[in-house]
Amino acid sequence: MKIACWNVRGFNKPLKQSNAQGLIKKHNLSILGLLEVKVKACLVDRMMATNFPGMSFIHNFLLSDKSRVLLMWNNSVVNVDLLEMTDQVNHVNVVFLHSNRVFVISFVYGLNSVVERRPLWDFLMGCGDSVVLPWMVLGDFNCVRFPHEKMGGLLIRPRDIVDLGRCISHLELSDVNHVGCFFTWSTLAISSKLDRVMDNHHWTQSNLDVFVDFLAPGCFSDHAYSVVSIFRDSVRRATPFKFFNMWTLHPDYHSLVGDNWFYGGGGTHSLY
Repeated sequence: MKIACWNVRGFNKPLKQSNAQGLIKKHNLSILGLLEVKVKACLVDRMMATNFPGMSFIHNFLLSDKSRVLLMWNNSVVNVDLLEMTDQVNHVNVVFLHSNRVFVISFVYGLNSVVERRPLWDFLMGCGDSVVLPWMVLGDFNCVRFPHEKMGGLLIRPRDIVDLGRCISHLELSDVNHVGCFFTWSTLAISSKLDRVMDNHHWTQSNLDVFVDFLAPGCFSDHAYSVVSIFRDSVRRATPFKFFNMWTLHPDYHSLVGDNWFYGGGGTHSLY
């Protein structure tokens, strides 16, 4: 099962809609969350019927004049029920129909200023007090967590990162294992990790295997998009032998190696 989330920076152009169709097909997506969509609420039904037939969807366009979060899914693979919605979050319950596994996902688009984002943190912390299921929080948070997650531009001030850090600590969230782009948004002069995927301790305890790939945005947006793989097949690779020289400094090293090296166990002679 795969879930993707992407800040498309406007979704009215046919080329972007065609690109989203390609993403769904290429990655076999069960759920796609699009952020900063900027499609008028009166046009979204026709757009979905024309370009994404058979996909179910919800959006928060009536709560935001910027049409921020559009969520679509394949209802033959997952069942998605809206739990709560704000102008910055679509908070949903997801049932994977193949196994009936249940989890909660919050698709986030954080507003541009510290003050505007504070209701987002309050909402997420309020959700966290009642969520007892595996929970994933992903999207464009429009801020970084640590100073090293931004390169170029104005220096990060403590007030810029304290709210996100406090929210993550309160909810006991952690970044999901990931590869791909570290800086998920960039201009000619600035690069930042604005997009992230996190899960809670219930996710870890439930043994829900999850992995994220942050893929380069190409020419359609200045944000990388995240492809989240859940229930992926675990591939055990050969583990190389490693020897650390510091082991030779242990006072019992030579005696331990000697005792085992000259072990007089039984066996057969080698033919070669």
